Amino acid sequence: MAAEDGVSLFGYVHAAKLLLSAARDVLIIGGAGGSLATMLARRGKSVTVVDIDPVAAQFARDYFRLDSTVEWITADALDFIEAGQRRFDAVFVDACDESGLVAPFTEYATLRRVWKMVRKDGAILLNLVGDRPAGWEKAVGRRLAKLGARATLFRPEDGWEGNELMLISNSDQAHSFDAGDVSERPAEVRTYLLSLKAADVRV
Repeated sequence: MAAEDGVSLFGYVHAAKLLLSAARDVLIIGGAGGSLATMLARRGKSVTVVDIDPVAAQFARDYFRLDSTVEWITADALDFIEAGQRRFDAVFVDACDESGLVAPFTEYATLRRVWKMVRKDGAILLNLVGDRPAGWEKAVGRRLAKLGARATLFRPEDGWEGNELMLISNSDQAHSFDAGDVSERPAEVRTYLLSLKAADVRV
């Protein structure tokens, strides 16, 4: 689901790029085809991808025009997080399977460890797709609030994509989303972007 130039045709990827626009350096956990990494790198961001699949990097280069400046690390993301040797302005967790976000990243303890990798004014962004336990967002949001973090869920009201995004940062202000002028974006993503609504998950 990408154009010939490597630009994603998924609305959530374009939304993620917009939500991460303030970050100078970004860690992406779960590389997939590398479209977001490429889109961010073309905007001048320093991008690091960690993916456990040894084939993923070559796949991204051969079929999705992965930008040459992207640092791709083949490793278990949990091991990378535990090493804790680097800090980032933002971490995007896109580690999903056919059922949605993989279990370690649905757990508060893991998210807390990821939070420690983020600089003071940084953010975590989660790709939430698939079914989740009822009330999961609010339960996680309340616990994150105790760390001084604010969590906002971005949910599309229209379109075929089921992907939702949760943005976590230490901002006291409610997160918002401005799709801007979508006329230059692929037609496939416009409905998603224009219908995306934000909801505070602490309440």
